[in-house]
Amino acid sequence: MDAIGACYDYNYVQIQLQGEVLLKAPADLPKGAVNHRNPKEKHTFLKLDQPICMTAGKNSYESAEENQAEITLYTLKGTGLGQYAGKRVSVNGVLMHSFVSDAHTPLQLSVKDITAVSK
Repeated sequence: MDAIGACYDYNYVQIQLQGEVLLKAPADLPKGAVNHRNPKEKHTFLKLDQPICMTAGKNSYESAEENQAEITLYTLKGTGLGQYAGKRVSVNGVLMHSFVSDAHTPLQLSVKDITAVSK
């Protein structure tokens, strides 16, 4: 894996990240499908080109995170992120700590814009 990338603060501004989009069901994840409302439902993740870190925030749920190589992607627009599965992308969005069980990773990115890019 590449060297560690940037370290971010919980400032809720848009950032840009790059990586490969992956689709996984909760049953395929390390945390498993225990108590998940739909264990076969596919979720969208970004496998980052370079791992990132987050410094601890002022809210109790904004934990510091190191060496994060994969983050959960979501969008409020209803845009199908699954169409990017297996593709390398550039994503603009707001990075935050996951505080919902559907995230499956410590960090999640609220996607504002996503574009496929060549390798």
